[in-house]
Amino acid sequence: MTKILLVAFQILLLAHFASAQSEAAPLGHGYEFDNNGKIPGVEFPQMYVKTSQELGRLKITPGLREAAQRNARYVSRMSADAIFTAGNLQITGNQLIKATEIIGRFAMYDQAEALQQLSFYQIKGEDDRGNVHFTGYFTPKLAARDKPDAVFKYPVYAMPKLGRMPTRKEIDHDKALAGRGLELAYTDSLLDNFFLSVQGSGVLDFGNGNVRHIGFAGANGHPYRSVGKMLVTNGSIPAEKISLRAIREWFAAHPEQMVPTLNNNPSYTFFEWRSAAPTGAAGVPVTAMHSIAVDRTCIPYGACLLAEIPVLDEHGVLTGHRYDILFAHDTGGAIKGPGHIDLYHGQGREAGDSAGDLHHYGRLWLLLAE
Repeated sequence: MTKILLVAFQILLLAHFASAQSEAAPLGHGYEFDNNGKIPGVEFPQMYVKTSQELGRLKITPGLREAAQRNARYVSRMSADAIFTAGNLQITGNQLIKATEIIGRFAMYDQAEALQQLSFYQIKGEDDRGNVHFTGYFTPKLAARDKPDAVFKYPVYAMPKLGRMPTRKEIDHDKALAGRGLELAYTDSLLDNFFLSVQGSGVLDFGNGNVRHIGFAGANGHPYRSVGKMLVTNGSIPAEKISLRAIREWFAAHPEQMVPTLNNNPSYTFFEWRSAAPTGAAGVPVTAMHSIAVDRTCIPYGACLLAEIPVLDEHGVLTGHRYDILFAHDTGGAIKGPGHIDLYHGQGREAGDSAGDLHHYGRLWLLLAE
């Protein structure tokens, strides 16, 4: 069975890899683009299967260097004797530390030969056939002011101390928190405030170089109802087209529907000032296109991973896949099991649009030094 799996993996490799037994296939070989990038694959007998491909040359970027350095600082605090159980693997702290050192030598000094010291363990994915669901997240960056005016009139609130917490409608429409001194800032977009609450952290730009970070301080305890799901259910946006960009465009075309739709989600997020840049749950500052949120029962913090990442065009359409190195720096409530990771895209609206477009499939390998 193992030999059959290895052959199946090898014939699907892209241009960055060369199998010891077969030639690399052209970009996108074996993929069903109408199915968001899934491949038929062979069923995995366990969570991780070791593969035998050789690593070819990867593109070295400032982002990779930054992420590798940040990961090195994280694993430097890790005990070499620590044991992390992930499915059928018992991963040691020493393996994660050494893998990070190897990736660091490659990223900082272009020592490609060092990568040959790594072993590759492909994760079984969402369907036990290697297909991993890639989604994206980002840090909203909103223009803001200290005081309200005719344009900047939508408050970002600190956590109130109340017995019964008001709903979104009561806060935004009925002004239940107005006049309590809870306003951290005012923005020019109710919709951007909503997206900020969904992401849970962000950056407020007050102009003239005055940029401040905010993070999650708490919620009102009311149930969360997905606006995207509402718009799909009522037929406003087709399920295959739903994204942050699509939601924004639909509300621009139907402005009278925005407030009632948002108010159907009674959940509300409150914020507090943060001194640091956006940081993942591991305590590591996240790096755009290299930091990922994972399920820690499947992938430990500090893990280095080779990813076959879906490539999208400007319309969010899948055009192929590319290889890059990712690092497990974060987690999230929606990230469950071995078949879903969330790729951090950076700050601002463009990053948000790209993150919102990503709901496609690729493949993922855990890199370990043995």
